[in-house]
Amino acid sequence: MSVNEKVDLATKLIDGKLPIFKDRFKKIYPFTTENISGYMPIINPKNKRVLTVGSSGDQAINLLLSGCSDITILDICPFTKEYFYLKSAAIQTLSKEEYEKFLMQYGIFLNIFENPNVFSKKTFDLIKDKIHELDPDSLYFWEQLLSKRNQHQVRKKLFADDEYKRRTIRRINPYLQSDESFEKTKESLSSSTIKFHQEDITKTELSSTYDSIILSNIPCNYPIVQTREVVDRLLNNLEDDGTILISYLYSLTPDLDFYDGEAEIYNIALAKKNLPSGTELIRFPSVNGDFFNDGALVYKKKK
Repeated sequence: MSVNEKVDLATKLIDGKLPIFKDRFKKIYPFTTENISGYMPIINPKNKRVLTVGSSGDQAINLLLSGCSDITILDICPFTKEYFYLKSAAIQTLSKEEYEKFLMQYGIFLNIFENPNVFSKKTFDLIKDKIHELDPDSLYFWEQLLSKRNQHQVRKKLFADDEYKRRTIRRINPYLQSDESFEKTKESLSSSTIKFHQEDITKTELSSTYDSIILSNIPCNYPIVQTREVVDRLLNNLEDDGTILISYLYSLTPDLDFYDGEAEIYNIALAKKNLPSGTELIRFPSVNGDFFNDGALVYKKKK
């Protein structure tokens, strides 16, 4: 898809001219809704090659901070690359506080009032040169949108409305946990090269191999049988002793592995029965508070 086609598609999304069932997977996630701090030790990405989904870009940014040497982002959202370079330029140019004020819709005001500074054109002007340096097409994309539509329209309509409070976003993102980690992230981004694939994970065919693959919560959208088909195909792209995070799982109660939700993947017994033998449920602190655990279904490929 050309950059002009992306601008046209984004404008239709902002103006509400796409049917809801067609725009669901096209919207950008502003920040991760996963506790990346919780599962990063499972991935252990230092000096490894990782394939990850995640239109927020936070998976890739935190992987870089953890010393990952080679990252590929695969996502069905057509604007993932443009948002990654917007975030990357903002991190490399702004302070942590300025970055949060620029990108968080509600974070400054704890989800009660909208942030008047979100996507501020004044702040955008500060990072334009860096965006151009990183990826001229991304600068063109954002300039076109922000010249045609109000900054709040762009931020509200082009993005999914799943966004936590600032304190939660900080807690689950290692790169936002301190000024020191934010400064270290600037250095990591300055020497990074990211590869992008805008594709449906259930249909894509990849030629490269990876030490780790992160599927986020993508399996929540599909039956277990289809998830198994995706996993089997991706195992061909996983190195021996490599790890695949098959699915992120939210809000697992302390005493029950089964969450009575709509997605089959939350039926842990069914998932373990149908996913590759040896798939484990690994728990870690939840994004939603101390009473719950979040978790991940993880498979390690044996030699």
